[in-house]
Amino acid sequence: MKFSEFEPSGIDELEKQKIENPEQVKSVEEQLKKYENLSQQELMQEFLKESKKQKQSGNLNSESLENIKQTLTPFLNDNQQQKLNELLGIINND
Repeated sequence: MKFSEFEPSGIDELEKQKIENPEQVKSVEEQLKKYENLSQQELMQEFLKESKKQKQSGNLNSESLENIKQTLTPFLNDNQQQKLNELLGIINND
């Protein structure tokens, strides 16, 4: 599945975030546009590469990974949540 085919299951949550955190939502939407034409494999590679870079610079730790998980989970279906958990497990153990 390509990122451009992603359809969030948490539309209500997205609308809530747009109201409560419009600047943050705009920033996320801009970031998403950079990745919308990548394949799932390419997305995983980019995610792992960026995560490793952030971890080495001290900007990514277990707490921030949990925050990422809590932020993304409402927008994902069960299969996507499982993939996210797998990726976060890889990053946590890296």
